[in-house]
Amino acid sequence: LMESFVYQKGMKNGDYSFYAIDGTLLIKGEFTNNLKDGFWSYRKEKLYGKFKDGKKNGKWKWYQSDTLYYVYKFEKDILLSVTPMKNSPDFPEYIINP
Repeated sequence: LMESFVYQKGMKNGDYSFYAIDGTLLIKGEFTNNLKDGFWSYRKEKLYGKFKDGKKNGKWKWYQSDTLYYVYKFEKDILLSVTPMKNSPDFPEYIINP
């Protein structure tokens, strides 16, 4: 496994990437002052959403086989709602905290 990030003034700042041994990109995001910030994609889990000040914020989408199954809504890392999409499987609690 390999990760790539920008380190400035003792903190992670800028683009972040995490790769599997075979070079496949698994996680992509950004850091601001050592905190996750902006859009993040967890490609193995097919989970996509935004962080603000290191906390999940806004809509997070979980896909399976390229089909959107759930939309999670967060505010400051607090889960506000879960919206299942058509043909969604049973609620996978593990997916909330990647």
